[in-house]
Amino acid sequence: MPLKNLALALVAAASLVLPACGGGGGGGGGTGALKLSITDAPFPATDGCVSAALVTIDGVRVRSASEGGWTDLVLADGVTEMTVDLLQLRNGLSDALAGAEIATGSYDEIRLHIVEAVLQFSSGAADRTFKVPSGMSSGLKIKVDPPILVASGQEVDLTLDVDLARSFHTTGLGGEPTCAELEAGEGGVIFHPVVRVVNNSTVGLLTGMVLDSSAAPAADVEVCAFPAGTTVEATTEPVASTLSSPAGMDGLVEGSYALLLEAGDYDLYIRAQGEEDKTLAASAVSITTGATTTQDLTLP
Repeated sequence: MPLKNLALALVAAASLVLPACGGGGGGGGGTGALKLSITDAPFPATDGCVSAALVTIDGVRVRSASEGGWTDLVLADGVTEMTVDLLQLRNGLSDALAGAEIATGSYDEIRLHIVEAVLQFSSGAADRTFKVPSGMSSGLKIKVDPPILVASGQEVDLTLDVDLARSFHTTGLGGEPTCAELEAGEGGVIFHPVVRVVNNSTVGLLTGMVLDSSAAPAADVEVCAFPAGTTVEATTEPVASTLSSPAGMDGLVEGSYALLLEAGDYDLYIRAQGEEDKTLAASAVSITTGATTTQDLTLP
């Protein structure tokens, strides 16, 4: 959904005063509403390589933490299956995925039944289909930690953030595949989706522009958020990351970025395409639940 709608959704979710995430069992009867959206973290191979990352889903289920039973959600618009292009879902854009009125209580796992995962390439190379471990049988397992609590008469909005950059690995040596390896297909590449569950009622929105040294918008720059004071090394994993928007992307301004983050203070690092090291661009940026924080970043 557009950035402006995402911000409104955050405010609306906060105004419900939803119970905090956390353990706990059943909720004493009644039903609440659970809604899922899906978005994408950055994928470095998009730089002149991947033009679309299409995932087709035909089922979504959630598991009760207290009883262990499963509840099926209804796909958005009542369709029987839906295909989303994850490359188009970043910087505040997301697609409605599924939702339903479900029994009150806590839920600790989501499963996505994935029909197909396909990469398309800017070079015109043949589309490549990748199998998803268990995704086409029992469903891709996504842990919700801590479990989400659904209370009677209230609505909980979750976003599934699929990190494509960490979802593809080369066989044998592991690590991030090259464009040529992706174009070659499954023989040399393993696809195991890495998904972060975001509770929209407990996060704030960080947004801004990435600029070059002449103050012009800079597209496809990696933006990473780390807890303030973190010593960042090559293997340090960010809390969240994205790429600044390229020109011509519907609904977004070139160079803009957006991240959903839990309340707290964060150091922001940036890295331009082709660069090996990240650069600290802003320190101790404060995020407040349900609020939008604006922070522009400049390349060195």
